[in-house]
Amino acid sequence: DDWWFIPYIISFLAFCVSGAVGIYTFKKDGRARRYSIEDDYWLRKVIGPIAIEPLLKIVLEMIGSAPADNTSGSADQEKLKAFHDEYLKKFADLAANVSALSLINAELAGSTSVHLDGIQDLMIDYCSSNRLADPPSPKSPVLRKEFQVEARTQLIRMLEGIKTYQMHIT
Repeated sequence: DDWWFIPYIISFLAFCVSGAVGIYTFKKDGRARRYSIEDDYWLRKVIGPIAIEPLLKIVLEMIGSAPADNTSGSADQEKLKAFHDEYLKKFADLAANVSALSLINAELAGSTSVHLDGIQDLMIDYCSSNRLADPPSPKSPVLRKEFQVEARTQLIRMLEGIKTYQMHIT
C-alpha cells in the first residue's frame, strides 16, 4: 500500500525524458539543416566555384609559371613584364571574387583578402626586384625559389583560414 505512487513517478520521468529527447532532436535537426544550407549550398555550390576554386587555380598557376629571376642565365625581361601584367589583372578579378566570401562571413572575407593582397605584393616585389633598371637597383633581386615558397606559404595560410571556418560551422 505504501508504494502505490512509484508507477506514477516512473511514468512522469518517462514523460520528461521523452519530452527532452523530442526537444533535443528538434534542435539537432535544425542545426543540421542550417549546417547543410551553409556548408553544402553556400560554400560548395556558390562560394567555392566563384571564389575559392579560381583563387586556388590562379595562384598555383602563377607560382608555377613565374619567369626566371635575374640570377639565372635564362632571365627574360619581356616574359617578366608579361607575367606581371597578366597576374596583376588576374588578381584584380580574384579580389572581386573573394568579396563573395562576405556572403557567409565578413571576417573570413577580410582575412582571405589580406592573404591575397600578400600574395599579390610578393608577385609585384618579385617582378620589380628582377626588372632591369637604369641605374641598377641597389637591392638584390628576389630569387624565383624564394618567391614560390613565400607565395605557397601565404596560400596555405589563406586555405587554413577557410578550412577553420568550415570546421567551426557545425
